[in-house]
Amino acid sequence: MVNNMLRNLVSYVKDKDYLIGIYKNKVYIYNYKYIVDVDSDNIKINLGDKKIKINGKNLVVEKLENKEVLIKLECKGIEFYE
Repeated sequence: MVNNMLRNLVSYVKDKDYLIGIYKNKVYIYNYKYIVDVDSDNIKINLGDKKIKINGKNLVVEKLENKEVLIKLECKGIEFYE
């Protein structure tokens, strides 16, 4: 039963166009299209139909893999734009 629940959860997450997880001083984005721009205080990411801009301080990309990014920063705001 636990295995079925885990498979359903993984299937649910992977079926989404993208996933954004917001944690204390970290932002995780899964299945993004590409990174538009990045500097020490901001990052802009294309999600396909939308773009996201994350504002903060001391931005560090901790993990960058195929369509996955984990960003560490003192987050000041997140906004979607087209």
